[in-house]
Amino acid sequence: MIVFIRNQSPPTITSSSSSPFWMMQPRSMKHGINYLLETDTFLATLSNCIQDDKCHIQYLHTWKTGGTTIEKSLFASIFPNNEVHSCCREKTLKQFRNDSHYACMKPFNSYQVMGKDFREIVQTCLQIYHENNHHTKNDNYKDKDHGNDDHGIIHKKNSTNTTNGWMEDNTVHRMVILATFRDPIQQSLSAIHQMCNKFFHRRSPMAQQACRQCSYEKDTEFWENNTIGFNEVYDSLYKDVILWQVENNVHVNANDNGVGVGIVDLKLLTLGNVDITPCFTKLVDWLSPPYSTRLRENLQDNENQVKNPELLQMCDFGFHSAMMKHLSSL
Repeated sequence: MIVFIRNQSPPTITSSSSSPFWMMQPRSMKHGINYLLETDTFLATLSNCIQDDKCHIQYLHTWKTGGTTIEKSLFASIFPNNEVHSCCREKTLKQFRNDSHYACMKPFNSYQVMGKDFREIVQTCLQIYHENNHHTKNDNYKDKDHGNDDHGIIHKKNSTNTTNGWMEDNTVHRMVILATFRDPIQQSLSAIHQMCNKFFHRRSPMAQQACRQCSYEKDTEFWENNTIGFNEVYDSLYKDVILWQVENNVHVNANDNGVGVGIVDLKLLTLGNVDITPCFTKLVDWLSPPYSTRLRENLQDNENQVKNPELLQMCDFGFHSAMMKHLSSL
């Protein structure tokens, strides 16, 4: 029997539902803190980090999982002057390597990269935090919200206990990893629709032809290969981020120079795209002003608005049941 799956309406992120099947597998349940499974722990961890000047949220922006709303709307309202450029892959990684200290020290940063590259980012930031946890340079630093409504204002850190321009710092830099996910079939279908219906002129001749045909049977190899590519994102999220985080949650391995990062507090939060709005609505009550005020106003301004509506004018693709074999249950 052949089954075709289509989106019945543009996707929204305004209602909560159960996690995709792979997140409910036993081995996935014990890794990280999932919003749906541990709501209070998730909100406590995230809110605590937002309000801690030495806590940094590193977000793995997986394509078509609500990442635009996460970074451009919700966190942009919480940290209004915290500029983030997450797109895409090689460009993002190059920008990070050019000034990793600046990137790691942002209160929130986002990266549209594969899991193995995100792991490099996390490892680099952990090393930077480890070094800063021993000494902090007696210089300008960026405070999250030092008593006013603008994030990123430069403040002088006052201290008379300095040694060679460095001062002892009793506070500890730490990190929270945030990753969003989506049902693999819906994620793949949404990615196909974006490829075929948005910035069509930028696509390769092969992709343009397949999109015009908009048929699994007519371009089977093309659609199968694309499904494999879409699924690599989830494989990479699980293997290169989730499993790695669990294995290194207490001690982070030495880097290539043999320097160990040591004991760290590394939390991983996972959030389904359908739970984004319910999560941040509840988060308001876990935050203090000005963070709660900003987030509440953002949610009110965006109430009933569809984020990133799906375009279907060129191709409304039917996801063939044969393509499902390429989707991993993780």
